Amino acid sequence: FWIAFINICIGLVNLVPMIPFDGWLILREIVLAFNIREAMAKKIITGIVVMTFLLFVLNALPLFGMLGDYMDNIIVGWFPHT
Repeated sequence: FWIAFINICIGLVNLVPMIPFDGWLILREIVLAFNIREAMAKKIITGIVVMTFLLFVLNALPLFGMLGDYMDNIIVGWFPHT
């Protein structure tokens, strides 16, 4: 069960339309299938990839906040108040 779950998760992450993953290649082929000029297709693909990246960063902001709180607790633990 877990191997199938992990494989499905990896496959879904691989479909994300960002440069390191294969999703942007699929997106490019879909956009070019509509017979759009190459320059316009590049603008569309770039816009979608940038929006996807910004969504990843936006979703990661709470993680950075939790990390900051964790580091504050570590630093306060090193220097206890008297």
